[in-house]
Amino acid sequence: MSKLIELSLAGLRFSCRLRYEQTAAFFPPPDPAARPVEGGALCLSEEDWNAYLADGMIPCANTEFSLLSAACSDALMACDRMILHAVALRWGDRAWLIAAPSGVGKSTQAKTLRALRPGTFGVICGDRPVLEFRPPASPAHPSVAAVIDRHTLVGGGVPDAPRPAPAYPAAAVIDRHTPASSDRPQTSSILVHPSPWNGKENWHGAASAPLGGVILLQRGEENDLRPLRPREAAVRLYTQVIQNCADPDKMRKAAELIDRLLNSVPLWQLSTNRVPDSTLLLLDRVFI
Repeated sequence: MSKLIELSLAGLRFSCRLRYEQTAAFFPPPDPAARPVEGGALCLSEEDWNAYLADGMIPCANTEFSLLSAACSDALMACDRMILHAVALRWGDRAWLIAAPSGVGKSTQAKTLRALRPGTFGVICGDRPVLEFRPPASPAHPSVAAVIDRHTLVGGGVPDAPRPAPAYPAAAVIDRHTPASSDRPQTSSILVHPSPWNGKENWHGAASAPLGGVILLQRGEENDLRPLRPREAAVRLYTQVIQNCADPDKMRKAAELIDRLLNSVPLWQLSTNRVPDSTLLLLDRVFI
C-alpha cells in the first residue's frame, strides 16, 4: 500500500508517493503558499529501491525518508534548486554552509561555534539544506562543469600550480565579497532554505537567508584556515550534492549550479585536528 502526500521545499510544492504510510510523519505539513510543480509524483523507483536494499539498507519508513532526499534534489534541479550535504548556519542576515563528507565534523564545528558565541548562530538546517539559485551574474571563473568532467566523470586531473600565500588578511576576502553590514545588498543570487532532513541532532529553526559563504571542512595534522579558489573547491563541493547520479543531464545540471555557487560567494578550507582551536580560527578570521 502506498500513500500520496504533498511536500513543500524552498517555495515549491510537489506530490510525493510513499511506500510506507509512516514515512509521512517525517515531513511537515505542506506550505499552502508554495507554488505547485507540475509532473508526476516523486517516489523511489523500483530500480533505486532494490539497489539500496542490495547495499544492506533496511526496508522501513526511516530508510525511505532518508533516500527520498536524492529524488527530491533531482526534481528540484529543474527549478534551479538542489539539496547539499552541509550544515547551514545563519549568522546575522546571511547563511553560511559547512560542507564535508559524513564523519568529518560538520556538526561538531557548528555546535562549538554556537557554544563559543551563544545567541549568535542559528541553524537553518542541520544536514541537507535546499539551495535556491536566482538568475546568476556573469561568471568570472572557468566553468566547474568542465572541471567535474575531467576529475570525476573522466578520471583525469588538472593539477593546480602552487598558490602563494595571500598578501592581504583573510578578513579582506570577506570584505571584498560581502560588503559591510551598512552597505551590502540585502539580496543574494543564492538563498539557503531548510529541509526536513535535519540530521541526527534535528537542528533547525532559523529562517532562510542569502548565502554568505562556504567552509569546506577536512581533517588535518594541524588547524589551518585558508581561502580557496573556485577550481580548488569544485570537485569537493560537487561530491556533496545530494543526487541519484543516474541521469547524466541531471549530473550536468548539478555541475552548472555548483559553478554558479563557486562564482557567487567566498570559499574557505578549514583543516582541523581538534576543537575548539580550529573553531576559533573561524571566529577570528571569518565570523568577525
